[in-house]
Amino acid sequence: MPRRLQRLSSPKPIALAVLGLLACTQADTGDSGDSGDTTTDTNIQLDATVNSLIPTVVHVSWTSQAPSTGRVEYGLPGQLEWSTADDDAPATQHDALLLGLQPATTYAYRVVADVDGRAVSSGDGEVTTGPLPAEAPPLDLSPGSAPADGQGFLTFTTADMPSDSSWIWVLDGEQQPVWMFPIQGYSTRARLSPFGAAMTYEVHSEASGPAWESTLHRVSLDGSEQLVLDAGGAADDFAEVDASTYAVLQGYQPDLEGLTEPVLSARLLEIAHDGTSTVIWDAPDTFELDPSNPSQMYRDGIHANFLHYDPDTDSYLFTLRSIPAIVKIDRSTGDVVWVLDSTGGDFTTDTSPLMGGVHSVQPSDTGLVIFDQESPLLAGCSGAAGFSLDSSSMTVSVDWTLAPDACTSTVMGGSALLLPGGNRLVDYGTAGFLDEVTPEGENCWRLSVPLGQTMGYPEHSATLVTQAP
Repeated sequence: MPRRLQRLSSPKPIALAVLGLLACTQADTGDSGDSGDTTTDTNIQLDATVNSLIPTVVHVSWTSQAPSTGRVEYGLPGQLEWSTADDDAPATQHDALLLGLQPATTYAYRVVADVDGRAVSSGDGEVTTGPLPAEAPPLDLSPGSAPADGQGFLTFTTADMPSDSSWIWVLDGEQQPVWMFPIQGYSTRARLSPFGAAMTYEVHSEASGPAWESTLHRVSLDGSEQLVLDAGGAADDFAEVDASTYAVLQGYQPDLEGLTEPVLSARLLEIAHDGTSTVIWDAPDTFELDPSNPSQMYRDGIHANFLHYDPDTDSYLFTLRSIPAIVKIDRSTGDVVWVLDSTGGDFTTDTSPLMGGVHSVQPSDTGLVIFDQESPLLAGCSGAAGFSLDSSSMTVSVDWTLAPDACTSTVMGGSALLLPGGNRLVDYGTAGFLDEVTPEGENCWRLSVPLGQTMGYPEHSATLVTQAP
């Protein structure tokens, strides 16, 4: 039976004043809740409030009589297995966010501080998180027969086009929501920042012609807005490159000779937080566009949709659904490293066609993991596939394919990624569900959204927060 994630009556709103946020990480990804030998300091004054917008976020403030550094240890009562980061500098007023909490659950917490070289702790406090917001769409979880990966966090959006509204969700290893955020507008991508306690998401606004306008929004994990950027057109996808730069895969209307109607091309931009932008790659430099057939240009010309940035190689991978093709770009030069299309492109292959409507790409140890809306490897159904790439011989082969038992058609959206333990996570966009599946094809769980909702791209993170450099 599907299990609907818990949603109760809404809590009474509580105002949240944040003086200075400390990053919070799960104990199993770095910080430990083991405080060692401490003495209790009754002079430490504690206070905890539940965020009025995000009911699974708790703000803890405390005061100490003498300047000190400290952290908050927290968890289920009797199990203080998590910890916030330590203060950067001694102070008497302290603030921290408790993250990774499930809704409508009671948690214990305490402060562990260093005062004049002595380890002291406060008494334990308790706080109960709020229920899921009543206005949030229900998420139905259907357990499968195989064990889930159970590591880290999954971030994704659910989008409702008729009401022009979306939600960001973060699920823990038990597939329970630990962070949620309402969006006014249609959004198919949200990413936890690799550079501090923040979330970035895109919002699309429909406009005349085949293109639309998009904005990027960055919010703190307490929900307060930090930054809004004009994406300069249709932001099909984005990635955070460094602490002050986003890469945006953008749809735009090119100025081509003989063009009589709007058409949609694609380019890769980098946009700084101050709004300045640089073109890294432009589709007409790689692919020949035919302005004589504008009705096909939007659907069958470029249609860029998914962007992956690899910091290890300082390169970009992105998909062009309607060619169909996957392109690798060297970030430092903007040069095309290679193009993989349905017949191989710069590679040779014994399987052709390889792709029909490729919609996501992720590098793997052996090559690539893709999602295809119209896969010729799956008789035209939507699903995932694993490719082996040999960069020395420039050959590509198919390792595996994955699709539901019943042929599924994903009209919009869809993506696939490998989880750390080896399982595959596949979302089916407008079909409205997300599966975790073992390499042997056994289903671990399925998460479904109401009819008419779209699953946005999911992303896996080891922690909720990465410390800003």
